[in-house]
Amino acid sequence: SIQKKIGNSNSSIVSDGIVGDLSGFIDTGSLLLNAAASGSMFKGFPDNKISSLAGPAGVGKSFILLTMIARFLQKYPKATTVFFESESAQRKDIMEGFGIDVSRVLFVPITTVQELRSQALQVLEEYEKVPEKERIEAKLFLCLDSLGNLSTLKEMEDASSGKEVQDMTRAKLIKSTFRVITLKLGVLGVPFICTNHIYMSQGSMYPQAQTGGGSGPAYNSSTIVILSKRKEKDGTDFIGNIVHCKMEKSRFTKEGTTVDILINFSTGLSKYYGVLDFAVEFGIVKALGTRYEFPTGEKVFKKEIYRNPEKYFVPELLELIDEKLQNKFLYGSIKLNMNETDDSEEDESSEEDISEI
Repeated sequence: SIQKKIGNSNSSIVSDGIVGDLSGFIDTGSLLLNAAASGSMFKGFPDNKISSLAGPAGVGKSFILLTMIARFLQKYPKATTVFFESESAQRKDIMEGFGIDVSRVLFVPITTVQELRSQALQVLEEYEKVPEKERIEAKLFLCLDSLGNLSTLKEMEDASSGKEVQDMTRAKLIKSTFRVITLKLGVLGVPFICTNHIYMSQGSMYPQAQTGGGSGPAYNSSTIVILSKRKEKDGTDFIGNIVHCKMEKSRFTKEGTTVDILINFSTGLSKYYGVLDFAVEFGIVKALGTRYEFPTGEKVFKKEIYRNPEKYFVPELLELIDEKLQNKFLYGSIKLNMNETDDSEEDESSEEDISEI
């Protein structure tokens, strides 16, 4: 009777489901980044929440975002992506190189926070017209590259008139934008993933990386990943970057969870990088000098493992590692319910299964 009285169309008895319930996940292209974001290598970023990838220039933010778009459109053949872009950095051939079906991407160049707010809201209002049953397959993915590069109307007017004053309205406008779209994203089951800049805080003895844009992204994002990098070499050759991913905020995994992923200049984002280290940590694979012994008894060099990872990281082995990662990354109360939203079959493996692989 209370529900009828208040007349809120989005209200519900929780046992019937609620606005914002997880509908699925977006594969990041890296098993470990998936696990850091969701607790499981087979999941990833939530596909109906706001998420942020933050870091310095050249760290791989856009690279990861494009990989996620490709995975999303592959998973949902009738889905569409609306790509808001403020850096004039994207090209059609780059997107095609990531395996993105560019016929299902609407590219929207924007300059100001006001444009993002009004046009993102218009996109969501148009998508709301799609029948709810059709939205299950005809999903929508909103993204922005990048939030840190957006200006405001005031800043542009000041620059045009030659005024050298700081724009104090930007953080409020960004916060307003996130307030306006957050509920609609949850109701419609639409993910919004943005890249963002960082700055170093000055309020402590040891400066910490902070995301730009004020409190709007910080409060409304379900996931905030801060990225940093170091060079990866093969002998003396510089072959890529190891990207350190720290979960600055997560509503799924423990705060401060960290993993390293590899972006190789030749082969792109490595799906399996780092998994071997956790397999050794959990005692599933044994490190024997420069070789690694798998449950089958086979002893292999590390380079050979990553040269042909599918041969060694078989599904049964990955499930065992994934179970251990859940124990490591998830809050206890969340772990109890993780399998309820999993797209895959229930994991019935146990430690005793290691000998059967």
